Amino acid sequence: MSGWVLSVTAVVCLTVLLDIIMPDGQMKKYVKGIVSIIVIFVIVTPLASLAVGKFDLTKGNITIDSDMLESLESTSDRYREIQLESMLSDDGITADVKIVSENGKKKVEVIIKNEVLSENEMNILKQKVSKTVAEFLDIDDSDVSVEVSDGS
Repeated sequence: MSGWVLSVTAVVCLTVLLDIIMPDGQMKKYVKGIVSIIVIFVIVTPLASLAVGKFDLTKGNITIDSDMLESLESTSDRYREIQLESMLSDDGITADVKIVSENGKKKVEVIIKNEVLSENEMNILKQKVSKTVAEFLDIDDSDVSVEVSDGS
């Protein structure tokens, strides 16, 4: 039973990750259909054992694979970093984005590259970038650090 629950959980997590990573378009529709069939198959698989009477609900403990969770979270964070860099690039801002977890809380570091602006314009740009990043990640503005690189 625990193996089945773990399988279902893993497949659902991978499905969500795949949904996040897949670009919008015609192919996404087909991939979602195939993944849905796989999810249904994983959920229904134990029914054959149940019908034969070989299904044991009493043995096994569920354990959390922290390495896998960290890997999934790291991959998800990296994908969000790429999305944010692309969004900022669309607004004409070249920046490096780094998502950092501190005590279970997400913090974001943004380094804007080679912007030559007055101090007032720079402050407006920093506020704009901070607000954009905070809204995209659904975090507080205070969790976003925006700095400007001098190009060195």
